[in-house]
Amino acid sequence: MNYIISLLSSVFRKIGSVFMSIFVALGLVAGNVVPSGNTITFKNSDDIKLSAVFLSDTHIKNDTVSVQQLELALKDIKASDERFDVFALTGDITDGGDSTSFNLAWDTVENSGLSATVLPVMGNHDVWTTYETGAKQIAEKASEYTGKDIDKPYYSYDVKGYTFIALGSDAPSDKANISSEQLSFLDSELARATKDGKPAFVICHFPLKNTHGLPDVWRAGDGDIGEQSEAVRAILVKYKNVFYINGHLHTGIYSASLENLSAENGVYSLNLPAYGQPNAKGTFKGTGIGVYMEVYDGKVIFTARNFEASQPLGGFEKAFSLK
Repeated sequence: MNYIISLLSSVFRKIGSVFMSIFVALGLVAGNVVPSGNTITFKNSDDIKLSAVFLSDTHIKNDTVSVQQLELALKDIKASDERFDVFALTGDITDGGDSTSFNLAWDTVENSGLSATVLPVMGNHDVWTTYETGAKQIAEKASEYTGKDIDKPYYSYDVKGYTFIALGSDAPSDKANISSEQLSFLDSELARATKDGKPAFVICHFPLKNTHGLPDVWRAGDGDIGEQSEAVRAILVKYKNVFYINGHLHTGIYSASLENLSAENGVYSLNLPAYGQPNAKGTFKGTGIGVYMEVYDGKVIFTARNFEASQPLGGFEKAFSLK
């Protein structure tokens, strides 16, 4: 039964992509101009400490549709008077992990004129051609965008005194093979990042086990980060004000989008919808959904948005008071 559900889900996603191709060709999706009044506006532009956009599962491939979808998000971000510090692509940046698709993704972002620092994160599709190709692409571009010497599928990046930690598979796998070295890195970076009470943001393409509707929303025995899930979770909940941000599941904004991992320490997991393909659950199941984040003294706010259509997406705005 799980196989049949998975097969049907795949078919519907492909059908959705076909319709998206038609809509783009006919000009029925948002164009170059963001409608007046729909641009992104922060709660308090004067007091904001940090801002970021998170898009997952863009699935760029050698076609015009997926590239145009990403262009629409970048135009939406650029149209705002607000300025973002970070633009995170949280895995499955490409559909097949080939060099052509990666180059299309990088060129699209770089040609947009976006001023935010781009943080690329490895997804399972990004290593489909070969693990070596995908891992090299991610590491090289992460190095270029952050100015750091990155030679592993995981890294950290500090901006305005706040830390982002990207996790990725250390070996070929359909999930994330998290080595003991990477676990130690995560532990030490979180200790450093949270010691002064600031929030830290851990980005991984894969969700933790038994979160966000797993295992029911994905194929049996699949869909999570893998064997090291409990070890990763144990590290996350040791610290205060940690936000674990993942994609992969292709589920929209719905009741299981947010998981409370530790009420005592204020540790949460946020599942991002797929941006480049239709989603399986939620009020809005189409393409184009992402989340932007505002950080203030004592507070973090996540807001869902249809970046493709340059429209606010009602029903998901979550504010977290820091511990």
